[in-house]
Amino acid sequence: EVVGVMPRSFHHPGRPLGADIDMWGTMDLQPGGRWFFRNFRPLQLFARLSEGVTMEGARAELAVVADGLRAEYPQSYPDGSGWLTGVESLRSEIIGDMEPVLFILFGAVGFVLLVACANVSALLMTRGAARSRQTALRLAVGGSRGDIIRFQLAESLVLSVVGGVVASLVALATTSLLSNFAAQYMPRAELIGFDAWVLVFGMLVAAVAGLIFGMAPAIIASLTSPMSLLSDGARGSAGSGGRLRDGMVVAEVAVSVMLIVASGLLIRSFDKLMSVDMGFDATDINVAQTYLPVQIDPNEGVYRAMPNRVMFFSEVLRRLEDEATISAAAGISHLPLRETNGVRFVVEGLELEPNARPNAEYRVTTPTYFEVMGIPILDGRTFTTFDDADVSFVAVVNQAWVDRHADDRKPIGMRMRIGNNSNGPLWEIVGVVGNVRLQSLDIGPRETIYASYLQAAGHNMTFVFKSDLEGANVLEKARLIVQQTDPDQPAFAMAPMDDVVAESVAERQVLVWMVSLFGALALMLAGLGVFGVVSFRVRQRSREIGIRMALGARPGSVARLILRDGLRRGIVGAVVGLVGAMFATRVLESMLFNVGRFDPIVLVVVAFISLGVVALGTFIPARRAAALDPFVVLRADG
Repeated sequence: EVVGVMPRSFHHPGRPLGADIDMWGTMDLQPGGRWFFRNFRPLQLFARLSEGVTMEGARAELAVVADGLRAEYPQSYPDGSGWLTGVESLRSEIIGDMEPVLFILFGAVGFVLLVACANVSALLMTRGAARSRQTALRLAVGGSRGDIIRFQLAESLVLSVVGGVVASLVALATTSLLSNFAAQYMPRAELIGFDAWVLVFGMLVAAVAGLIFGMAPAIIASLTSPMSLLSDGARGSAGSGGRLRDGMVVAEVAVSVMLIVASGLLIRSFDKLMSVDMGFDATDINVAQTYLPVQIDPNEGVYRAMPNRVMFFSEVLRRLEDEATISAAAGISHLPLRETNGVRFVVEGLELEPNARPNAEYRVTTPTYFEVMGIPILDGRTFTTFDDADVSFVAVVNQAWVDRHADDRKPIGMRMRIGNNSNGPLWEIVGVVGNVRLQSLDIGPRETIYASYLQAAGHNMTFVFKSDLEGANVLEKARLIVQQTDPDQPAFAMAPMDDVVAESVAERQVLVWMVSLFGALALMLAGLGVFGVVSFRVRQRSREIGIRMALGARPGSVARLILRDGLRRGIVGAVVGLVGAMFATRVLESMLFNVGRFDPIVLVVVAFISLGVVALGTFIPARRAAALDPFVVLRADG
């Protein structure tokens, strides 16, 4: 009976198996109840810490409780069994690896804001210099410097508030698009929304940025000397205002170069990551996960008995293989790049305490799994239908296991015990397969032990099957096959294997796209800043240019003069940015794969791109300068 409905925005905390959770049932934890068994352990416990209690304190208290349970129930928790207690923050569980990504994105946004504010500040100083005669007249007729500062700050504040309003409208219109896009890669991204707090924060940032970056133009305008300006015809001078404008342009270029270097490193890293050998071929592979119910009560649950689990998995495989649109099918207990599952083991002949035994990844597969996934067989054989519960246990290991534990012995025929039981059965190695990256693409292959599902079928199985059909159609067929096999069992976490691979690098992909977007935006703003300042300088030097051309200077030489002037700032900004990037990109080290912070290809390409943007921003004013008519300029000036 349905007794309640959770809000649409609610998500089960933690990391559920393969997919989100849609339904919840109650547990009977009363003594003698169906769940009241000490060997039932697949539970996640959630607790809210009391006020003043630290994580370290909670860990210590829980360890004391565990020690008491271990002493009270030694048969359930024998020495060396490996059962431990731990306390982790739910926040870190939910955010996971996205926390450093979000901090990097926050920093990138700050850099773009810095470039935009420097751009506006430089343009305000340019505008202030252009109307310096008006400012001088105000001062000459009795206006105070405080009035000039207040006027300039008010103008800057109005510009920033208007910009904040426009940005808020754009954000309001695009937030749903962003959240839908990010939801494919980021946990809880669909909860991103535009609310009153976001609006207030954005407007405050806009206002504060406007006041801070409007201060320099306001002070420079107030320091104008009325007599010097009125006496020289208000032609202006480079002065401190000109040097500060040049410094703003250099800073814009430098910050944008730092962002572009960061995006270049991330792009190179992501390209190397996606070209790494995964150990399997995901082409045309689709996956559908099943999890047979765990029934503790021996009188309930058909799938408590392993033969029944084997029968279910075998029937699903048979139906998948009989489907005309599916060319091959197999199964594995824990899918690569989605789930991990470790186990302790000991090679025959070694006497090691359970806690001292090495650890390896452990997978249960069907016989055709390696063939379907394109995993090469390096030695021996893989599983057959004869490797069932009636014969000795067999195992297949990967090359990483051989390199670490074979000790120059031939691996075929070696035997080992899997688990902590010193009296457990011996498993004979019958084959060696290629390495597969099971945890993530940026973590190298670990030692892996594979077992046959006919001998060690658990409750979970992910079916992998090849098909040329579109993903949605073939996945629906797989869902129906599972339901036809047992109407009570669902198939979930269904997806093309390519999507599983994409999910495993989602955080990096979001970071690459967003930092690249911010870097391109910052570089575009820097180019506009160069264009604005150089255009003003051309207008300011129009009389000088007119005299040069009247004395015989050719348009080409005038254009080169302006280009050199603009490129000089660009080169200084690029050098400062490259040096700054070498330090700033330290925060990216954990996100880089096979790429160093000082990658020469990235640095050279970014240097050329940034200088190209600066040259483009300078080229248009240079063309205008070369096209000036000296007669018209000098007549207007006279």
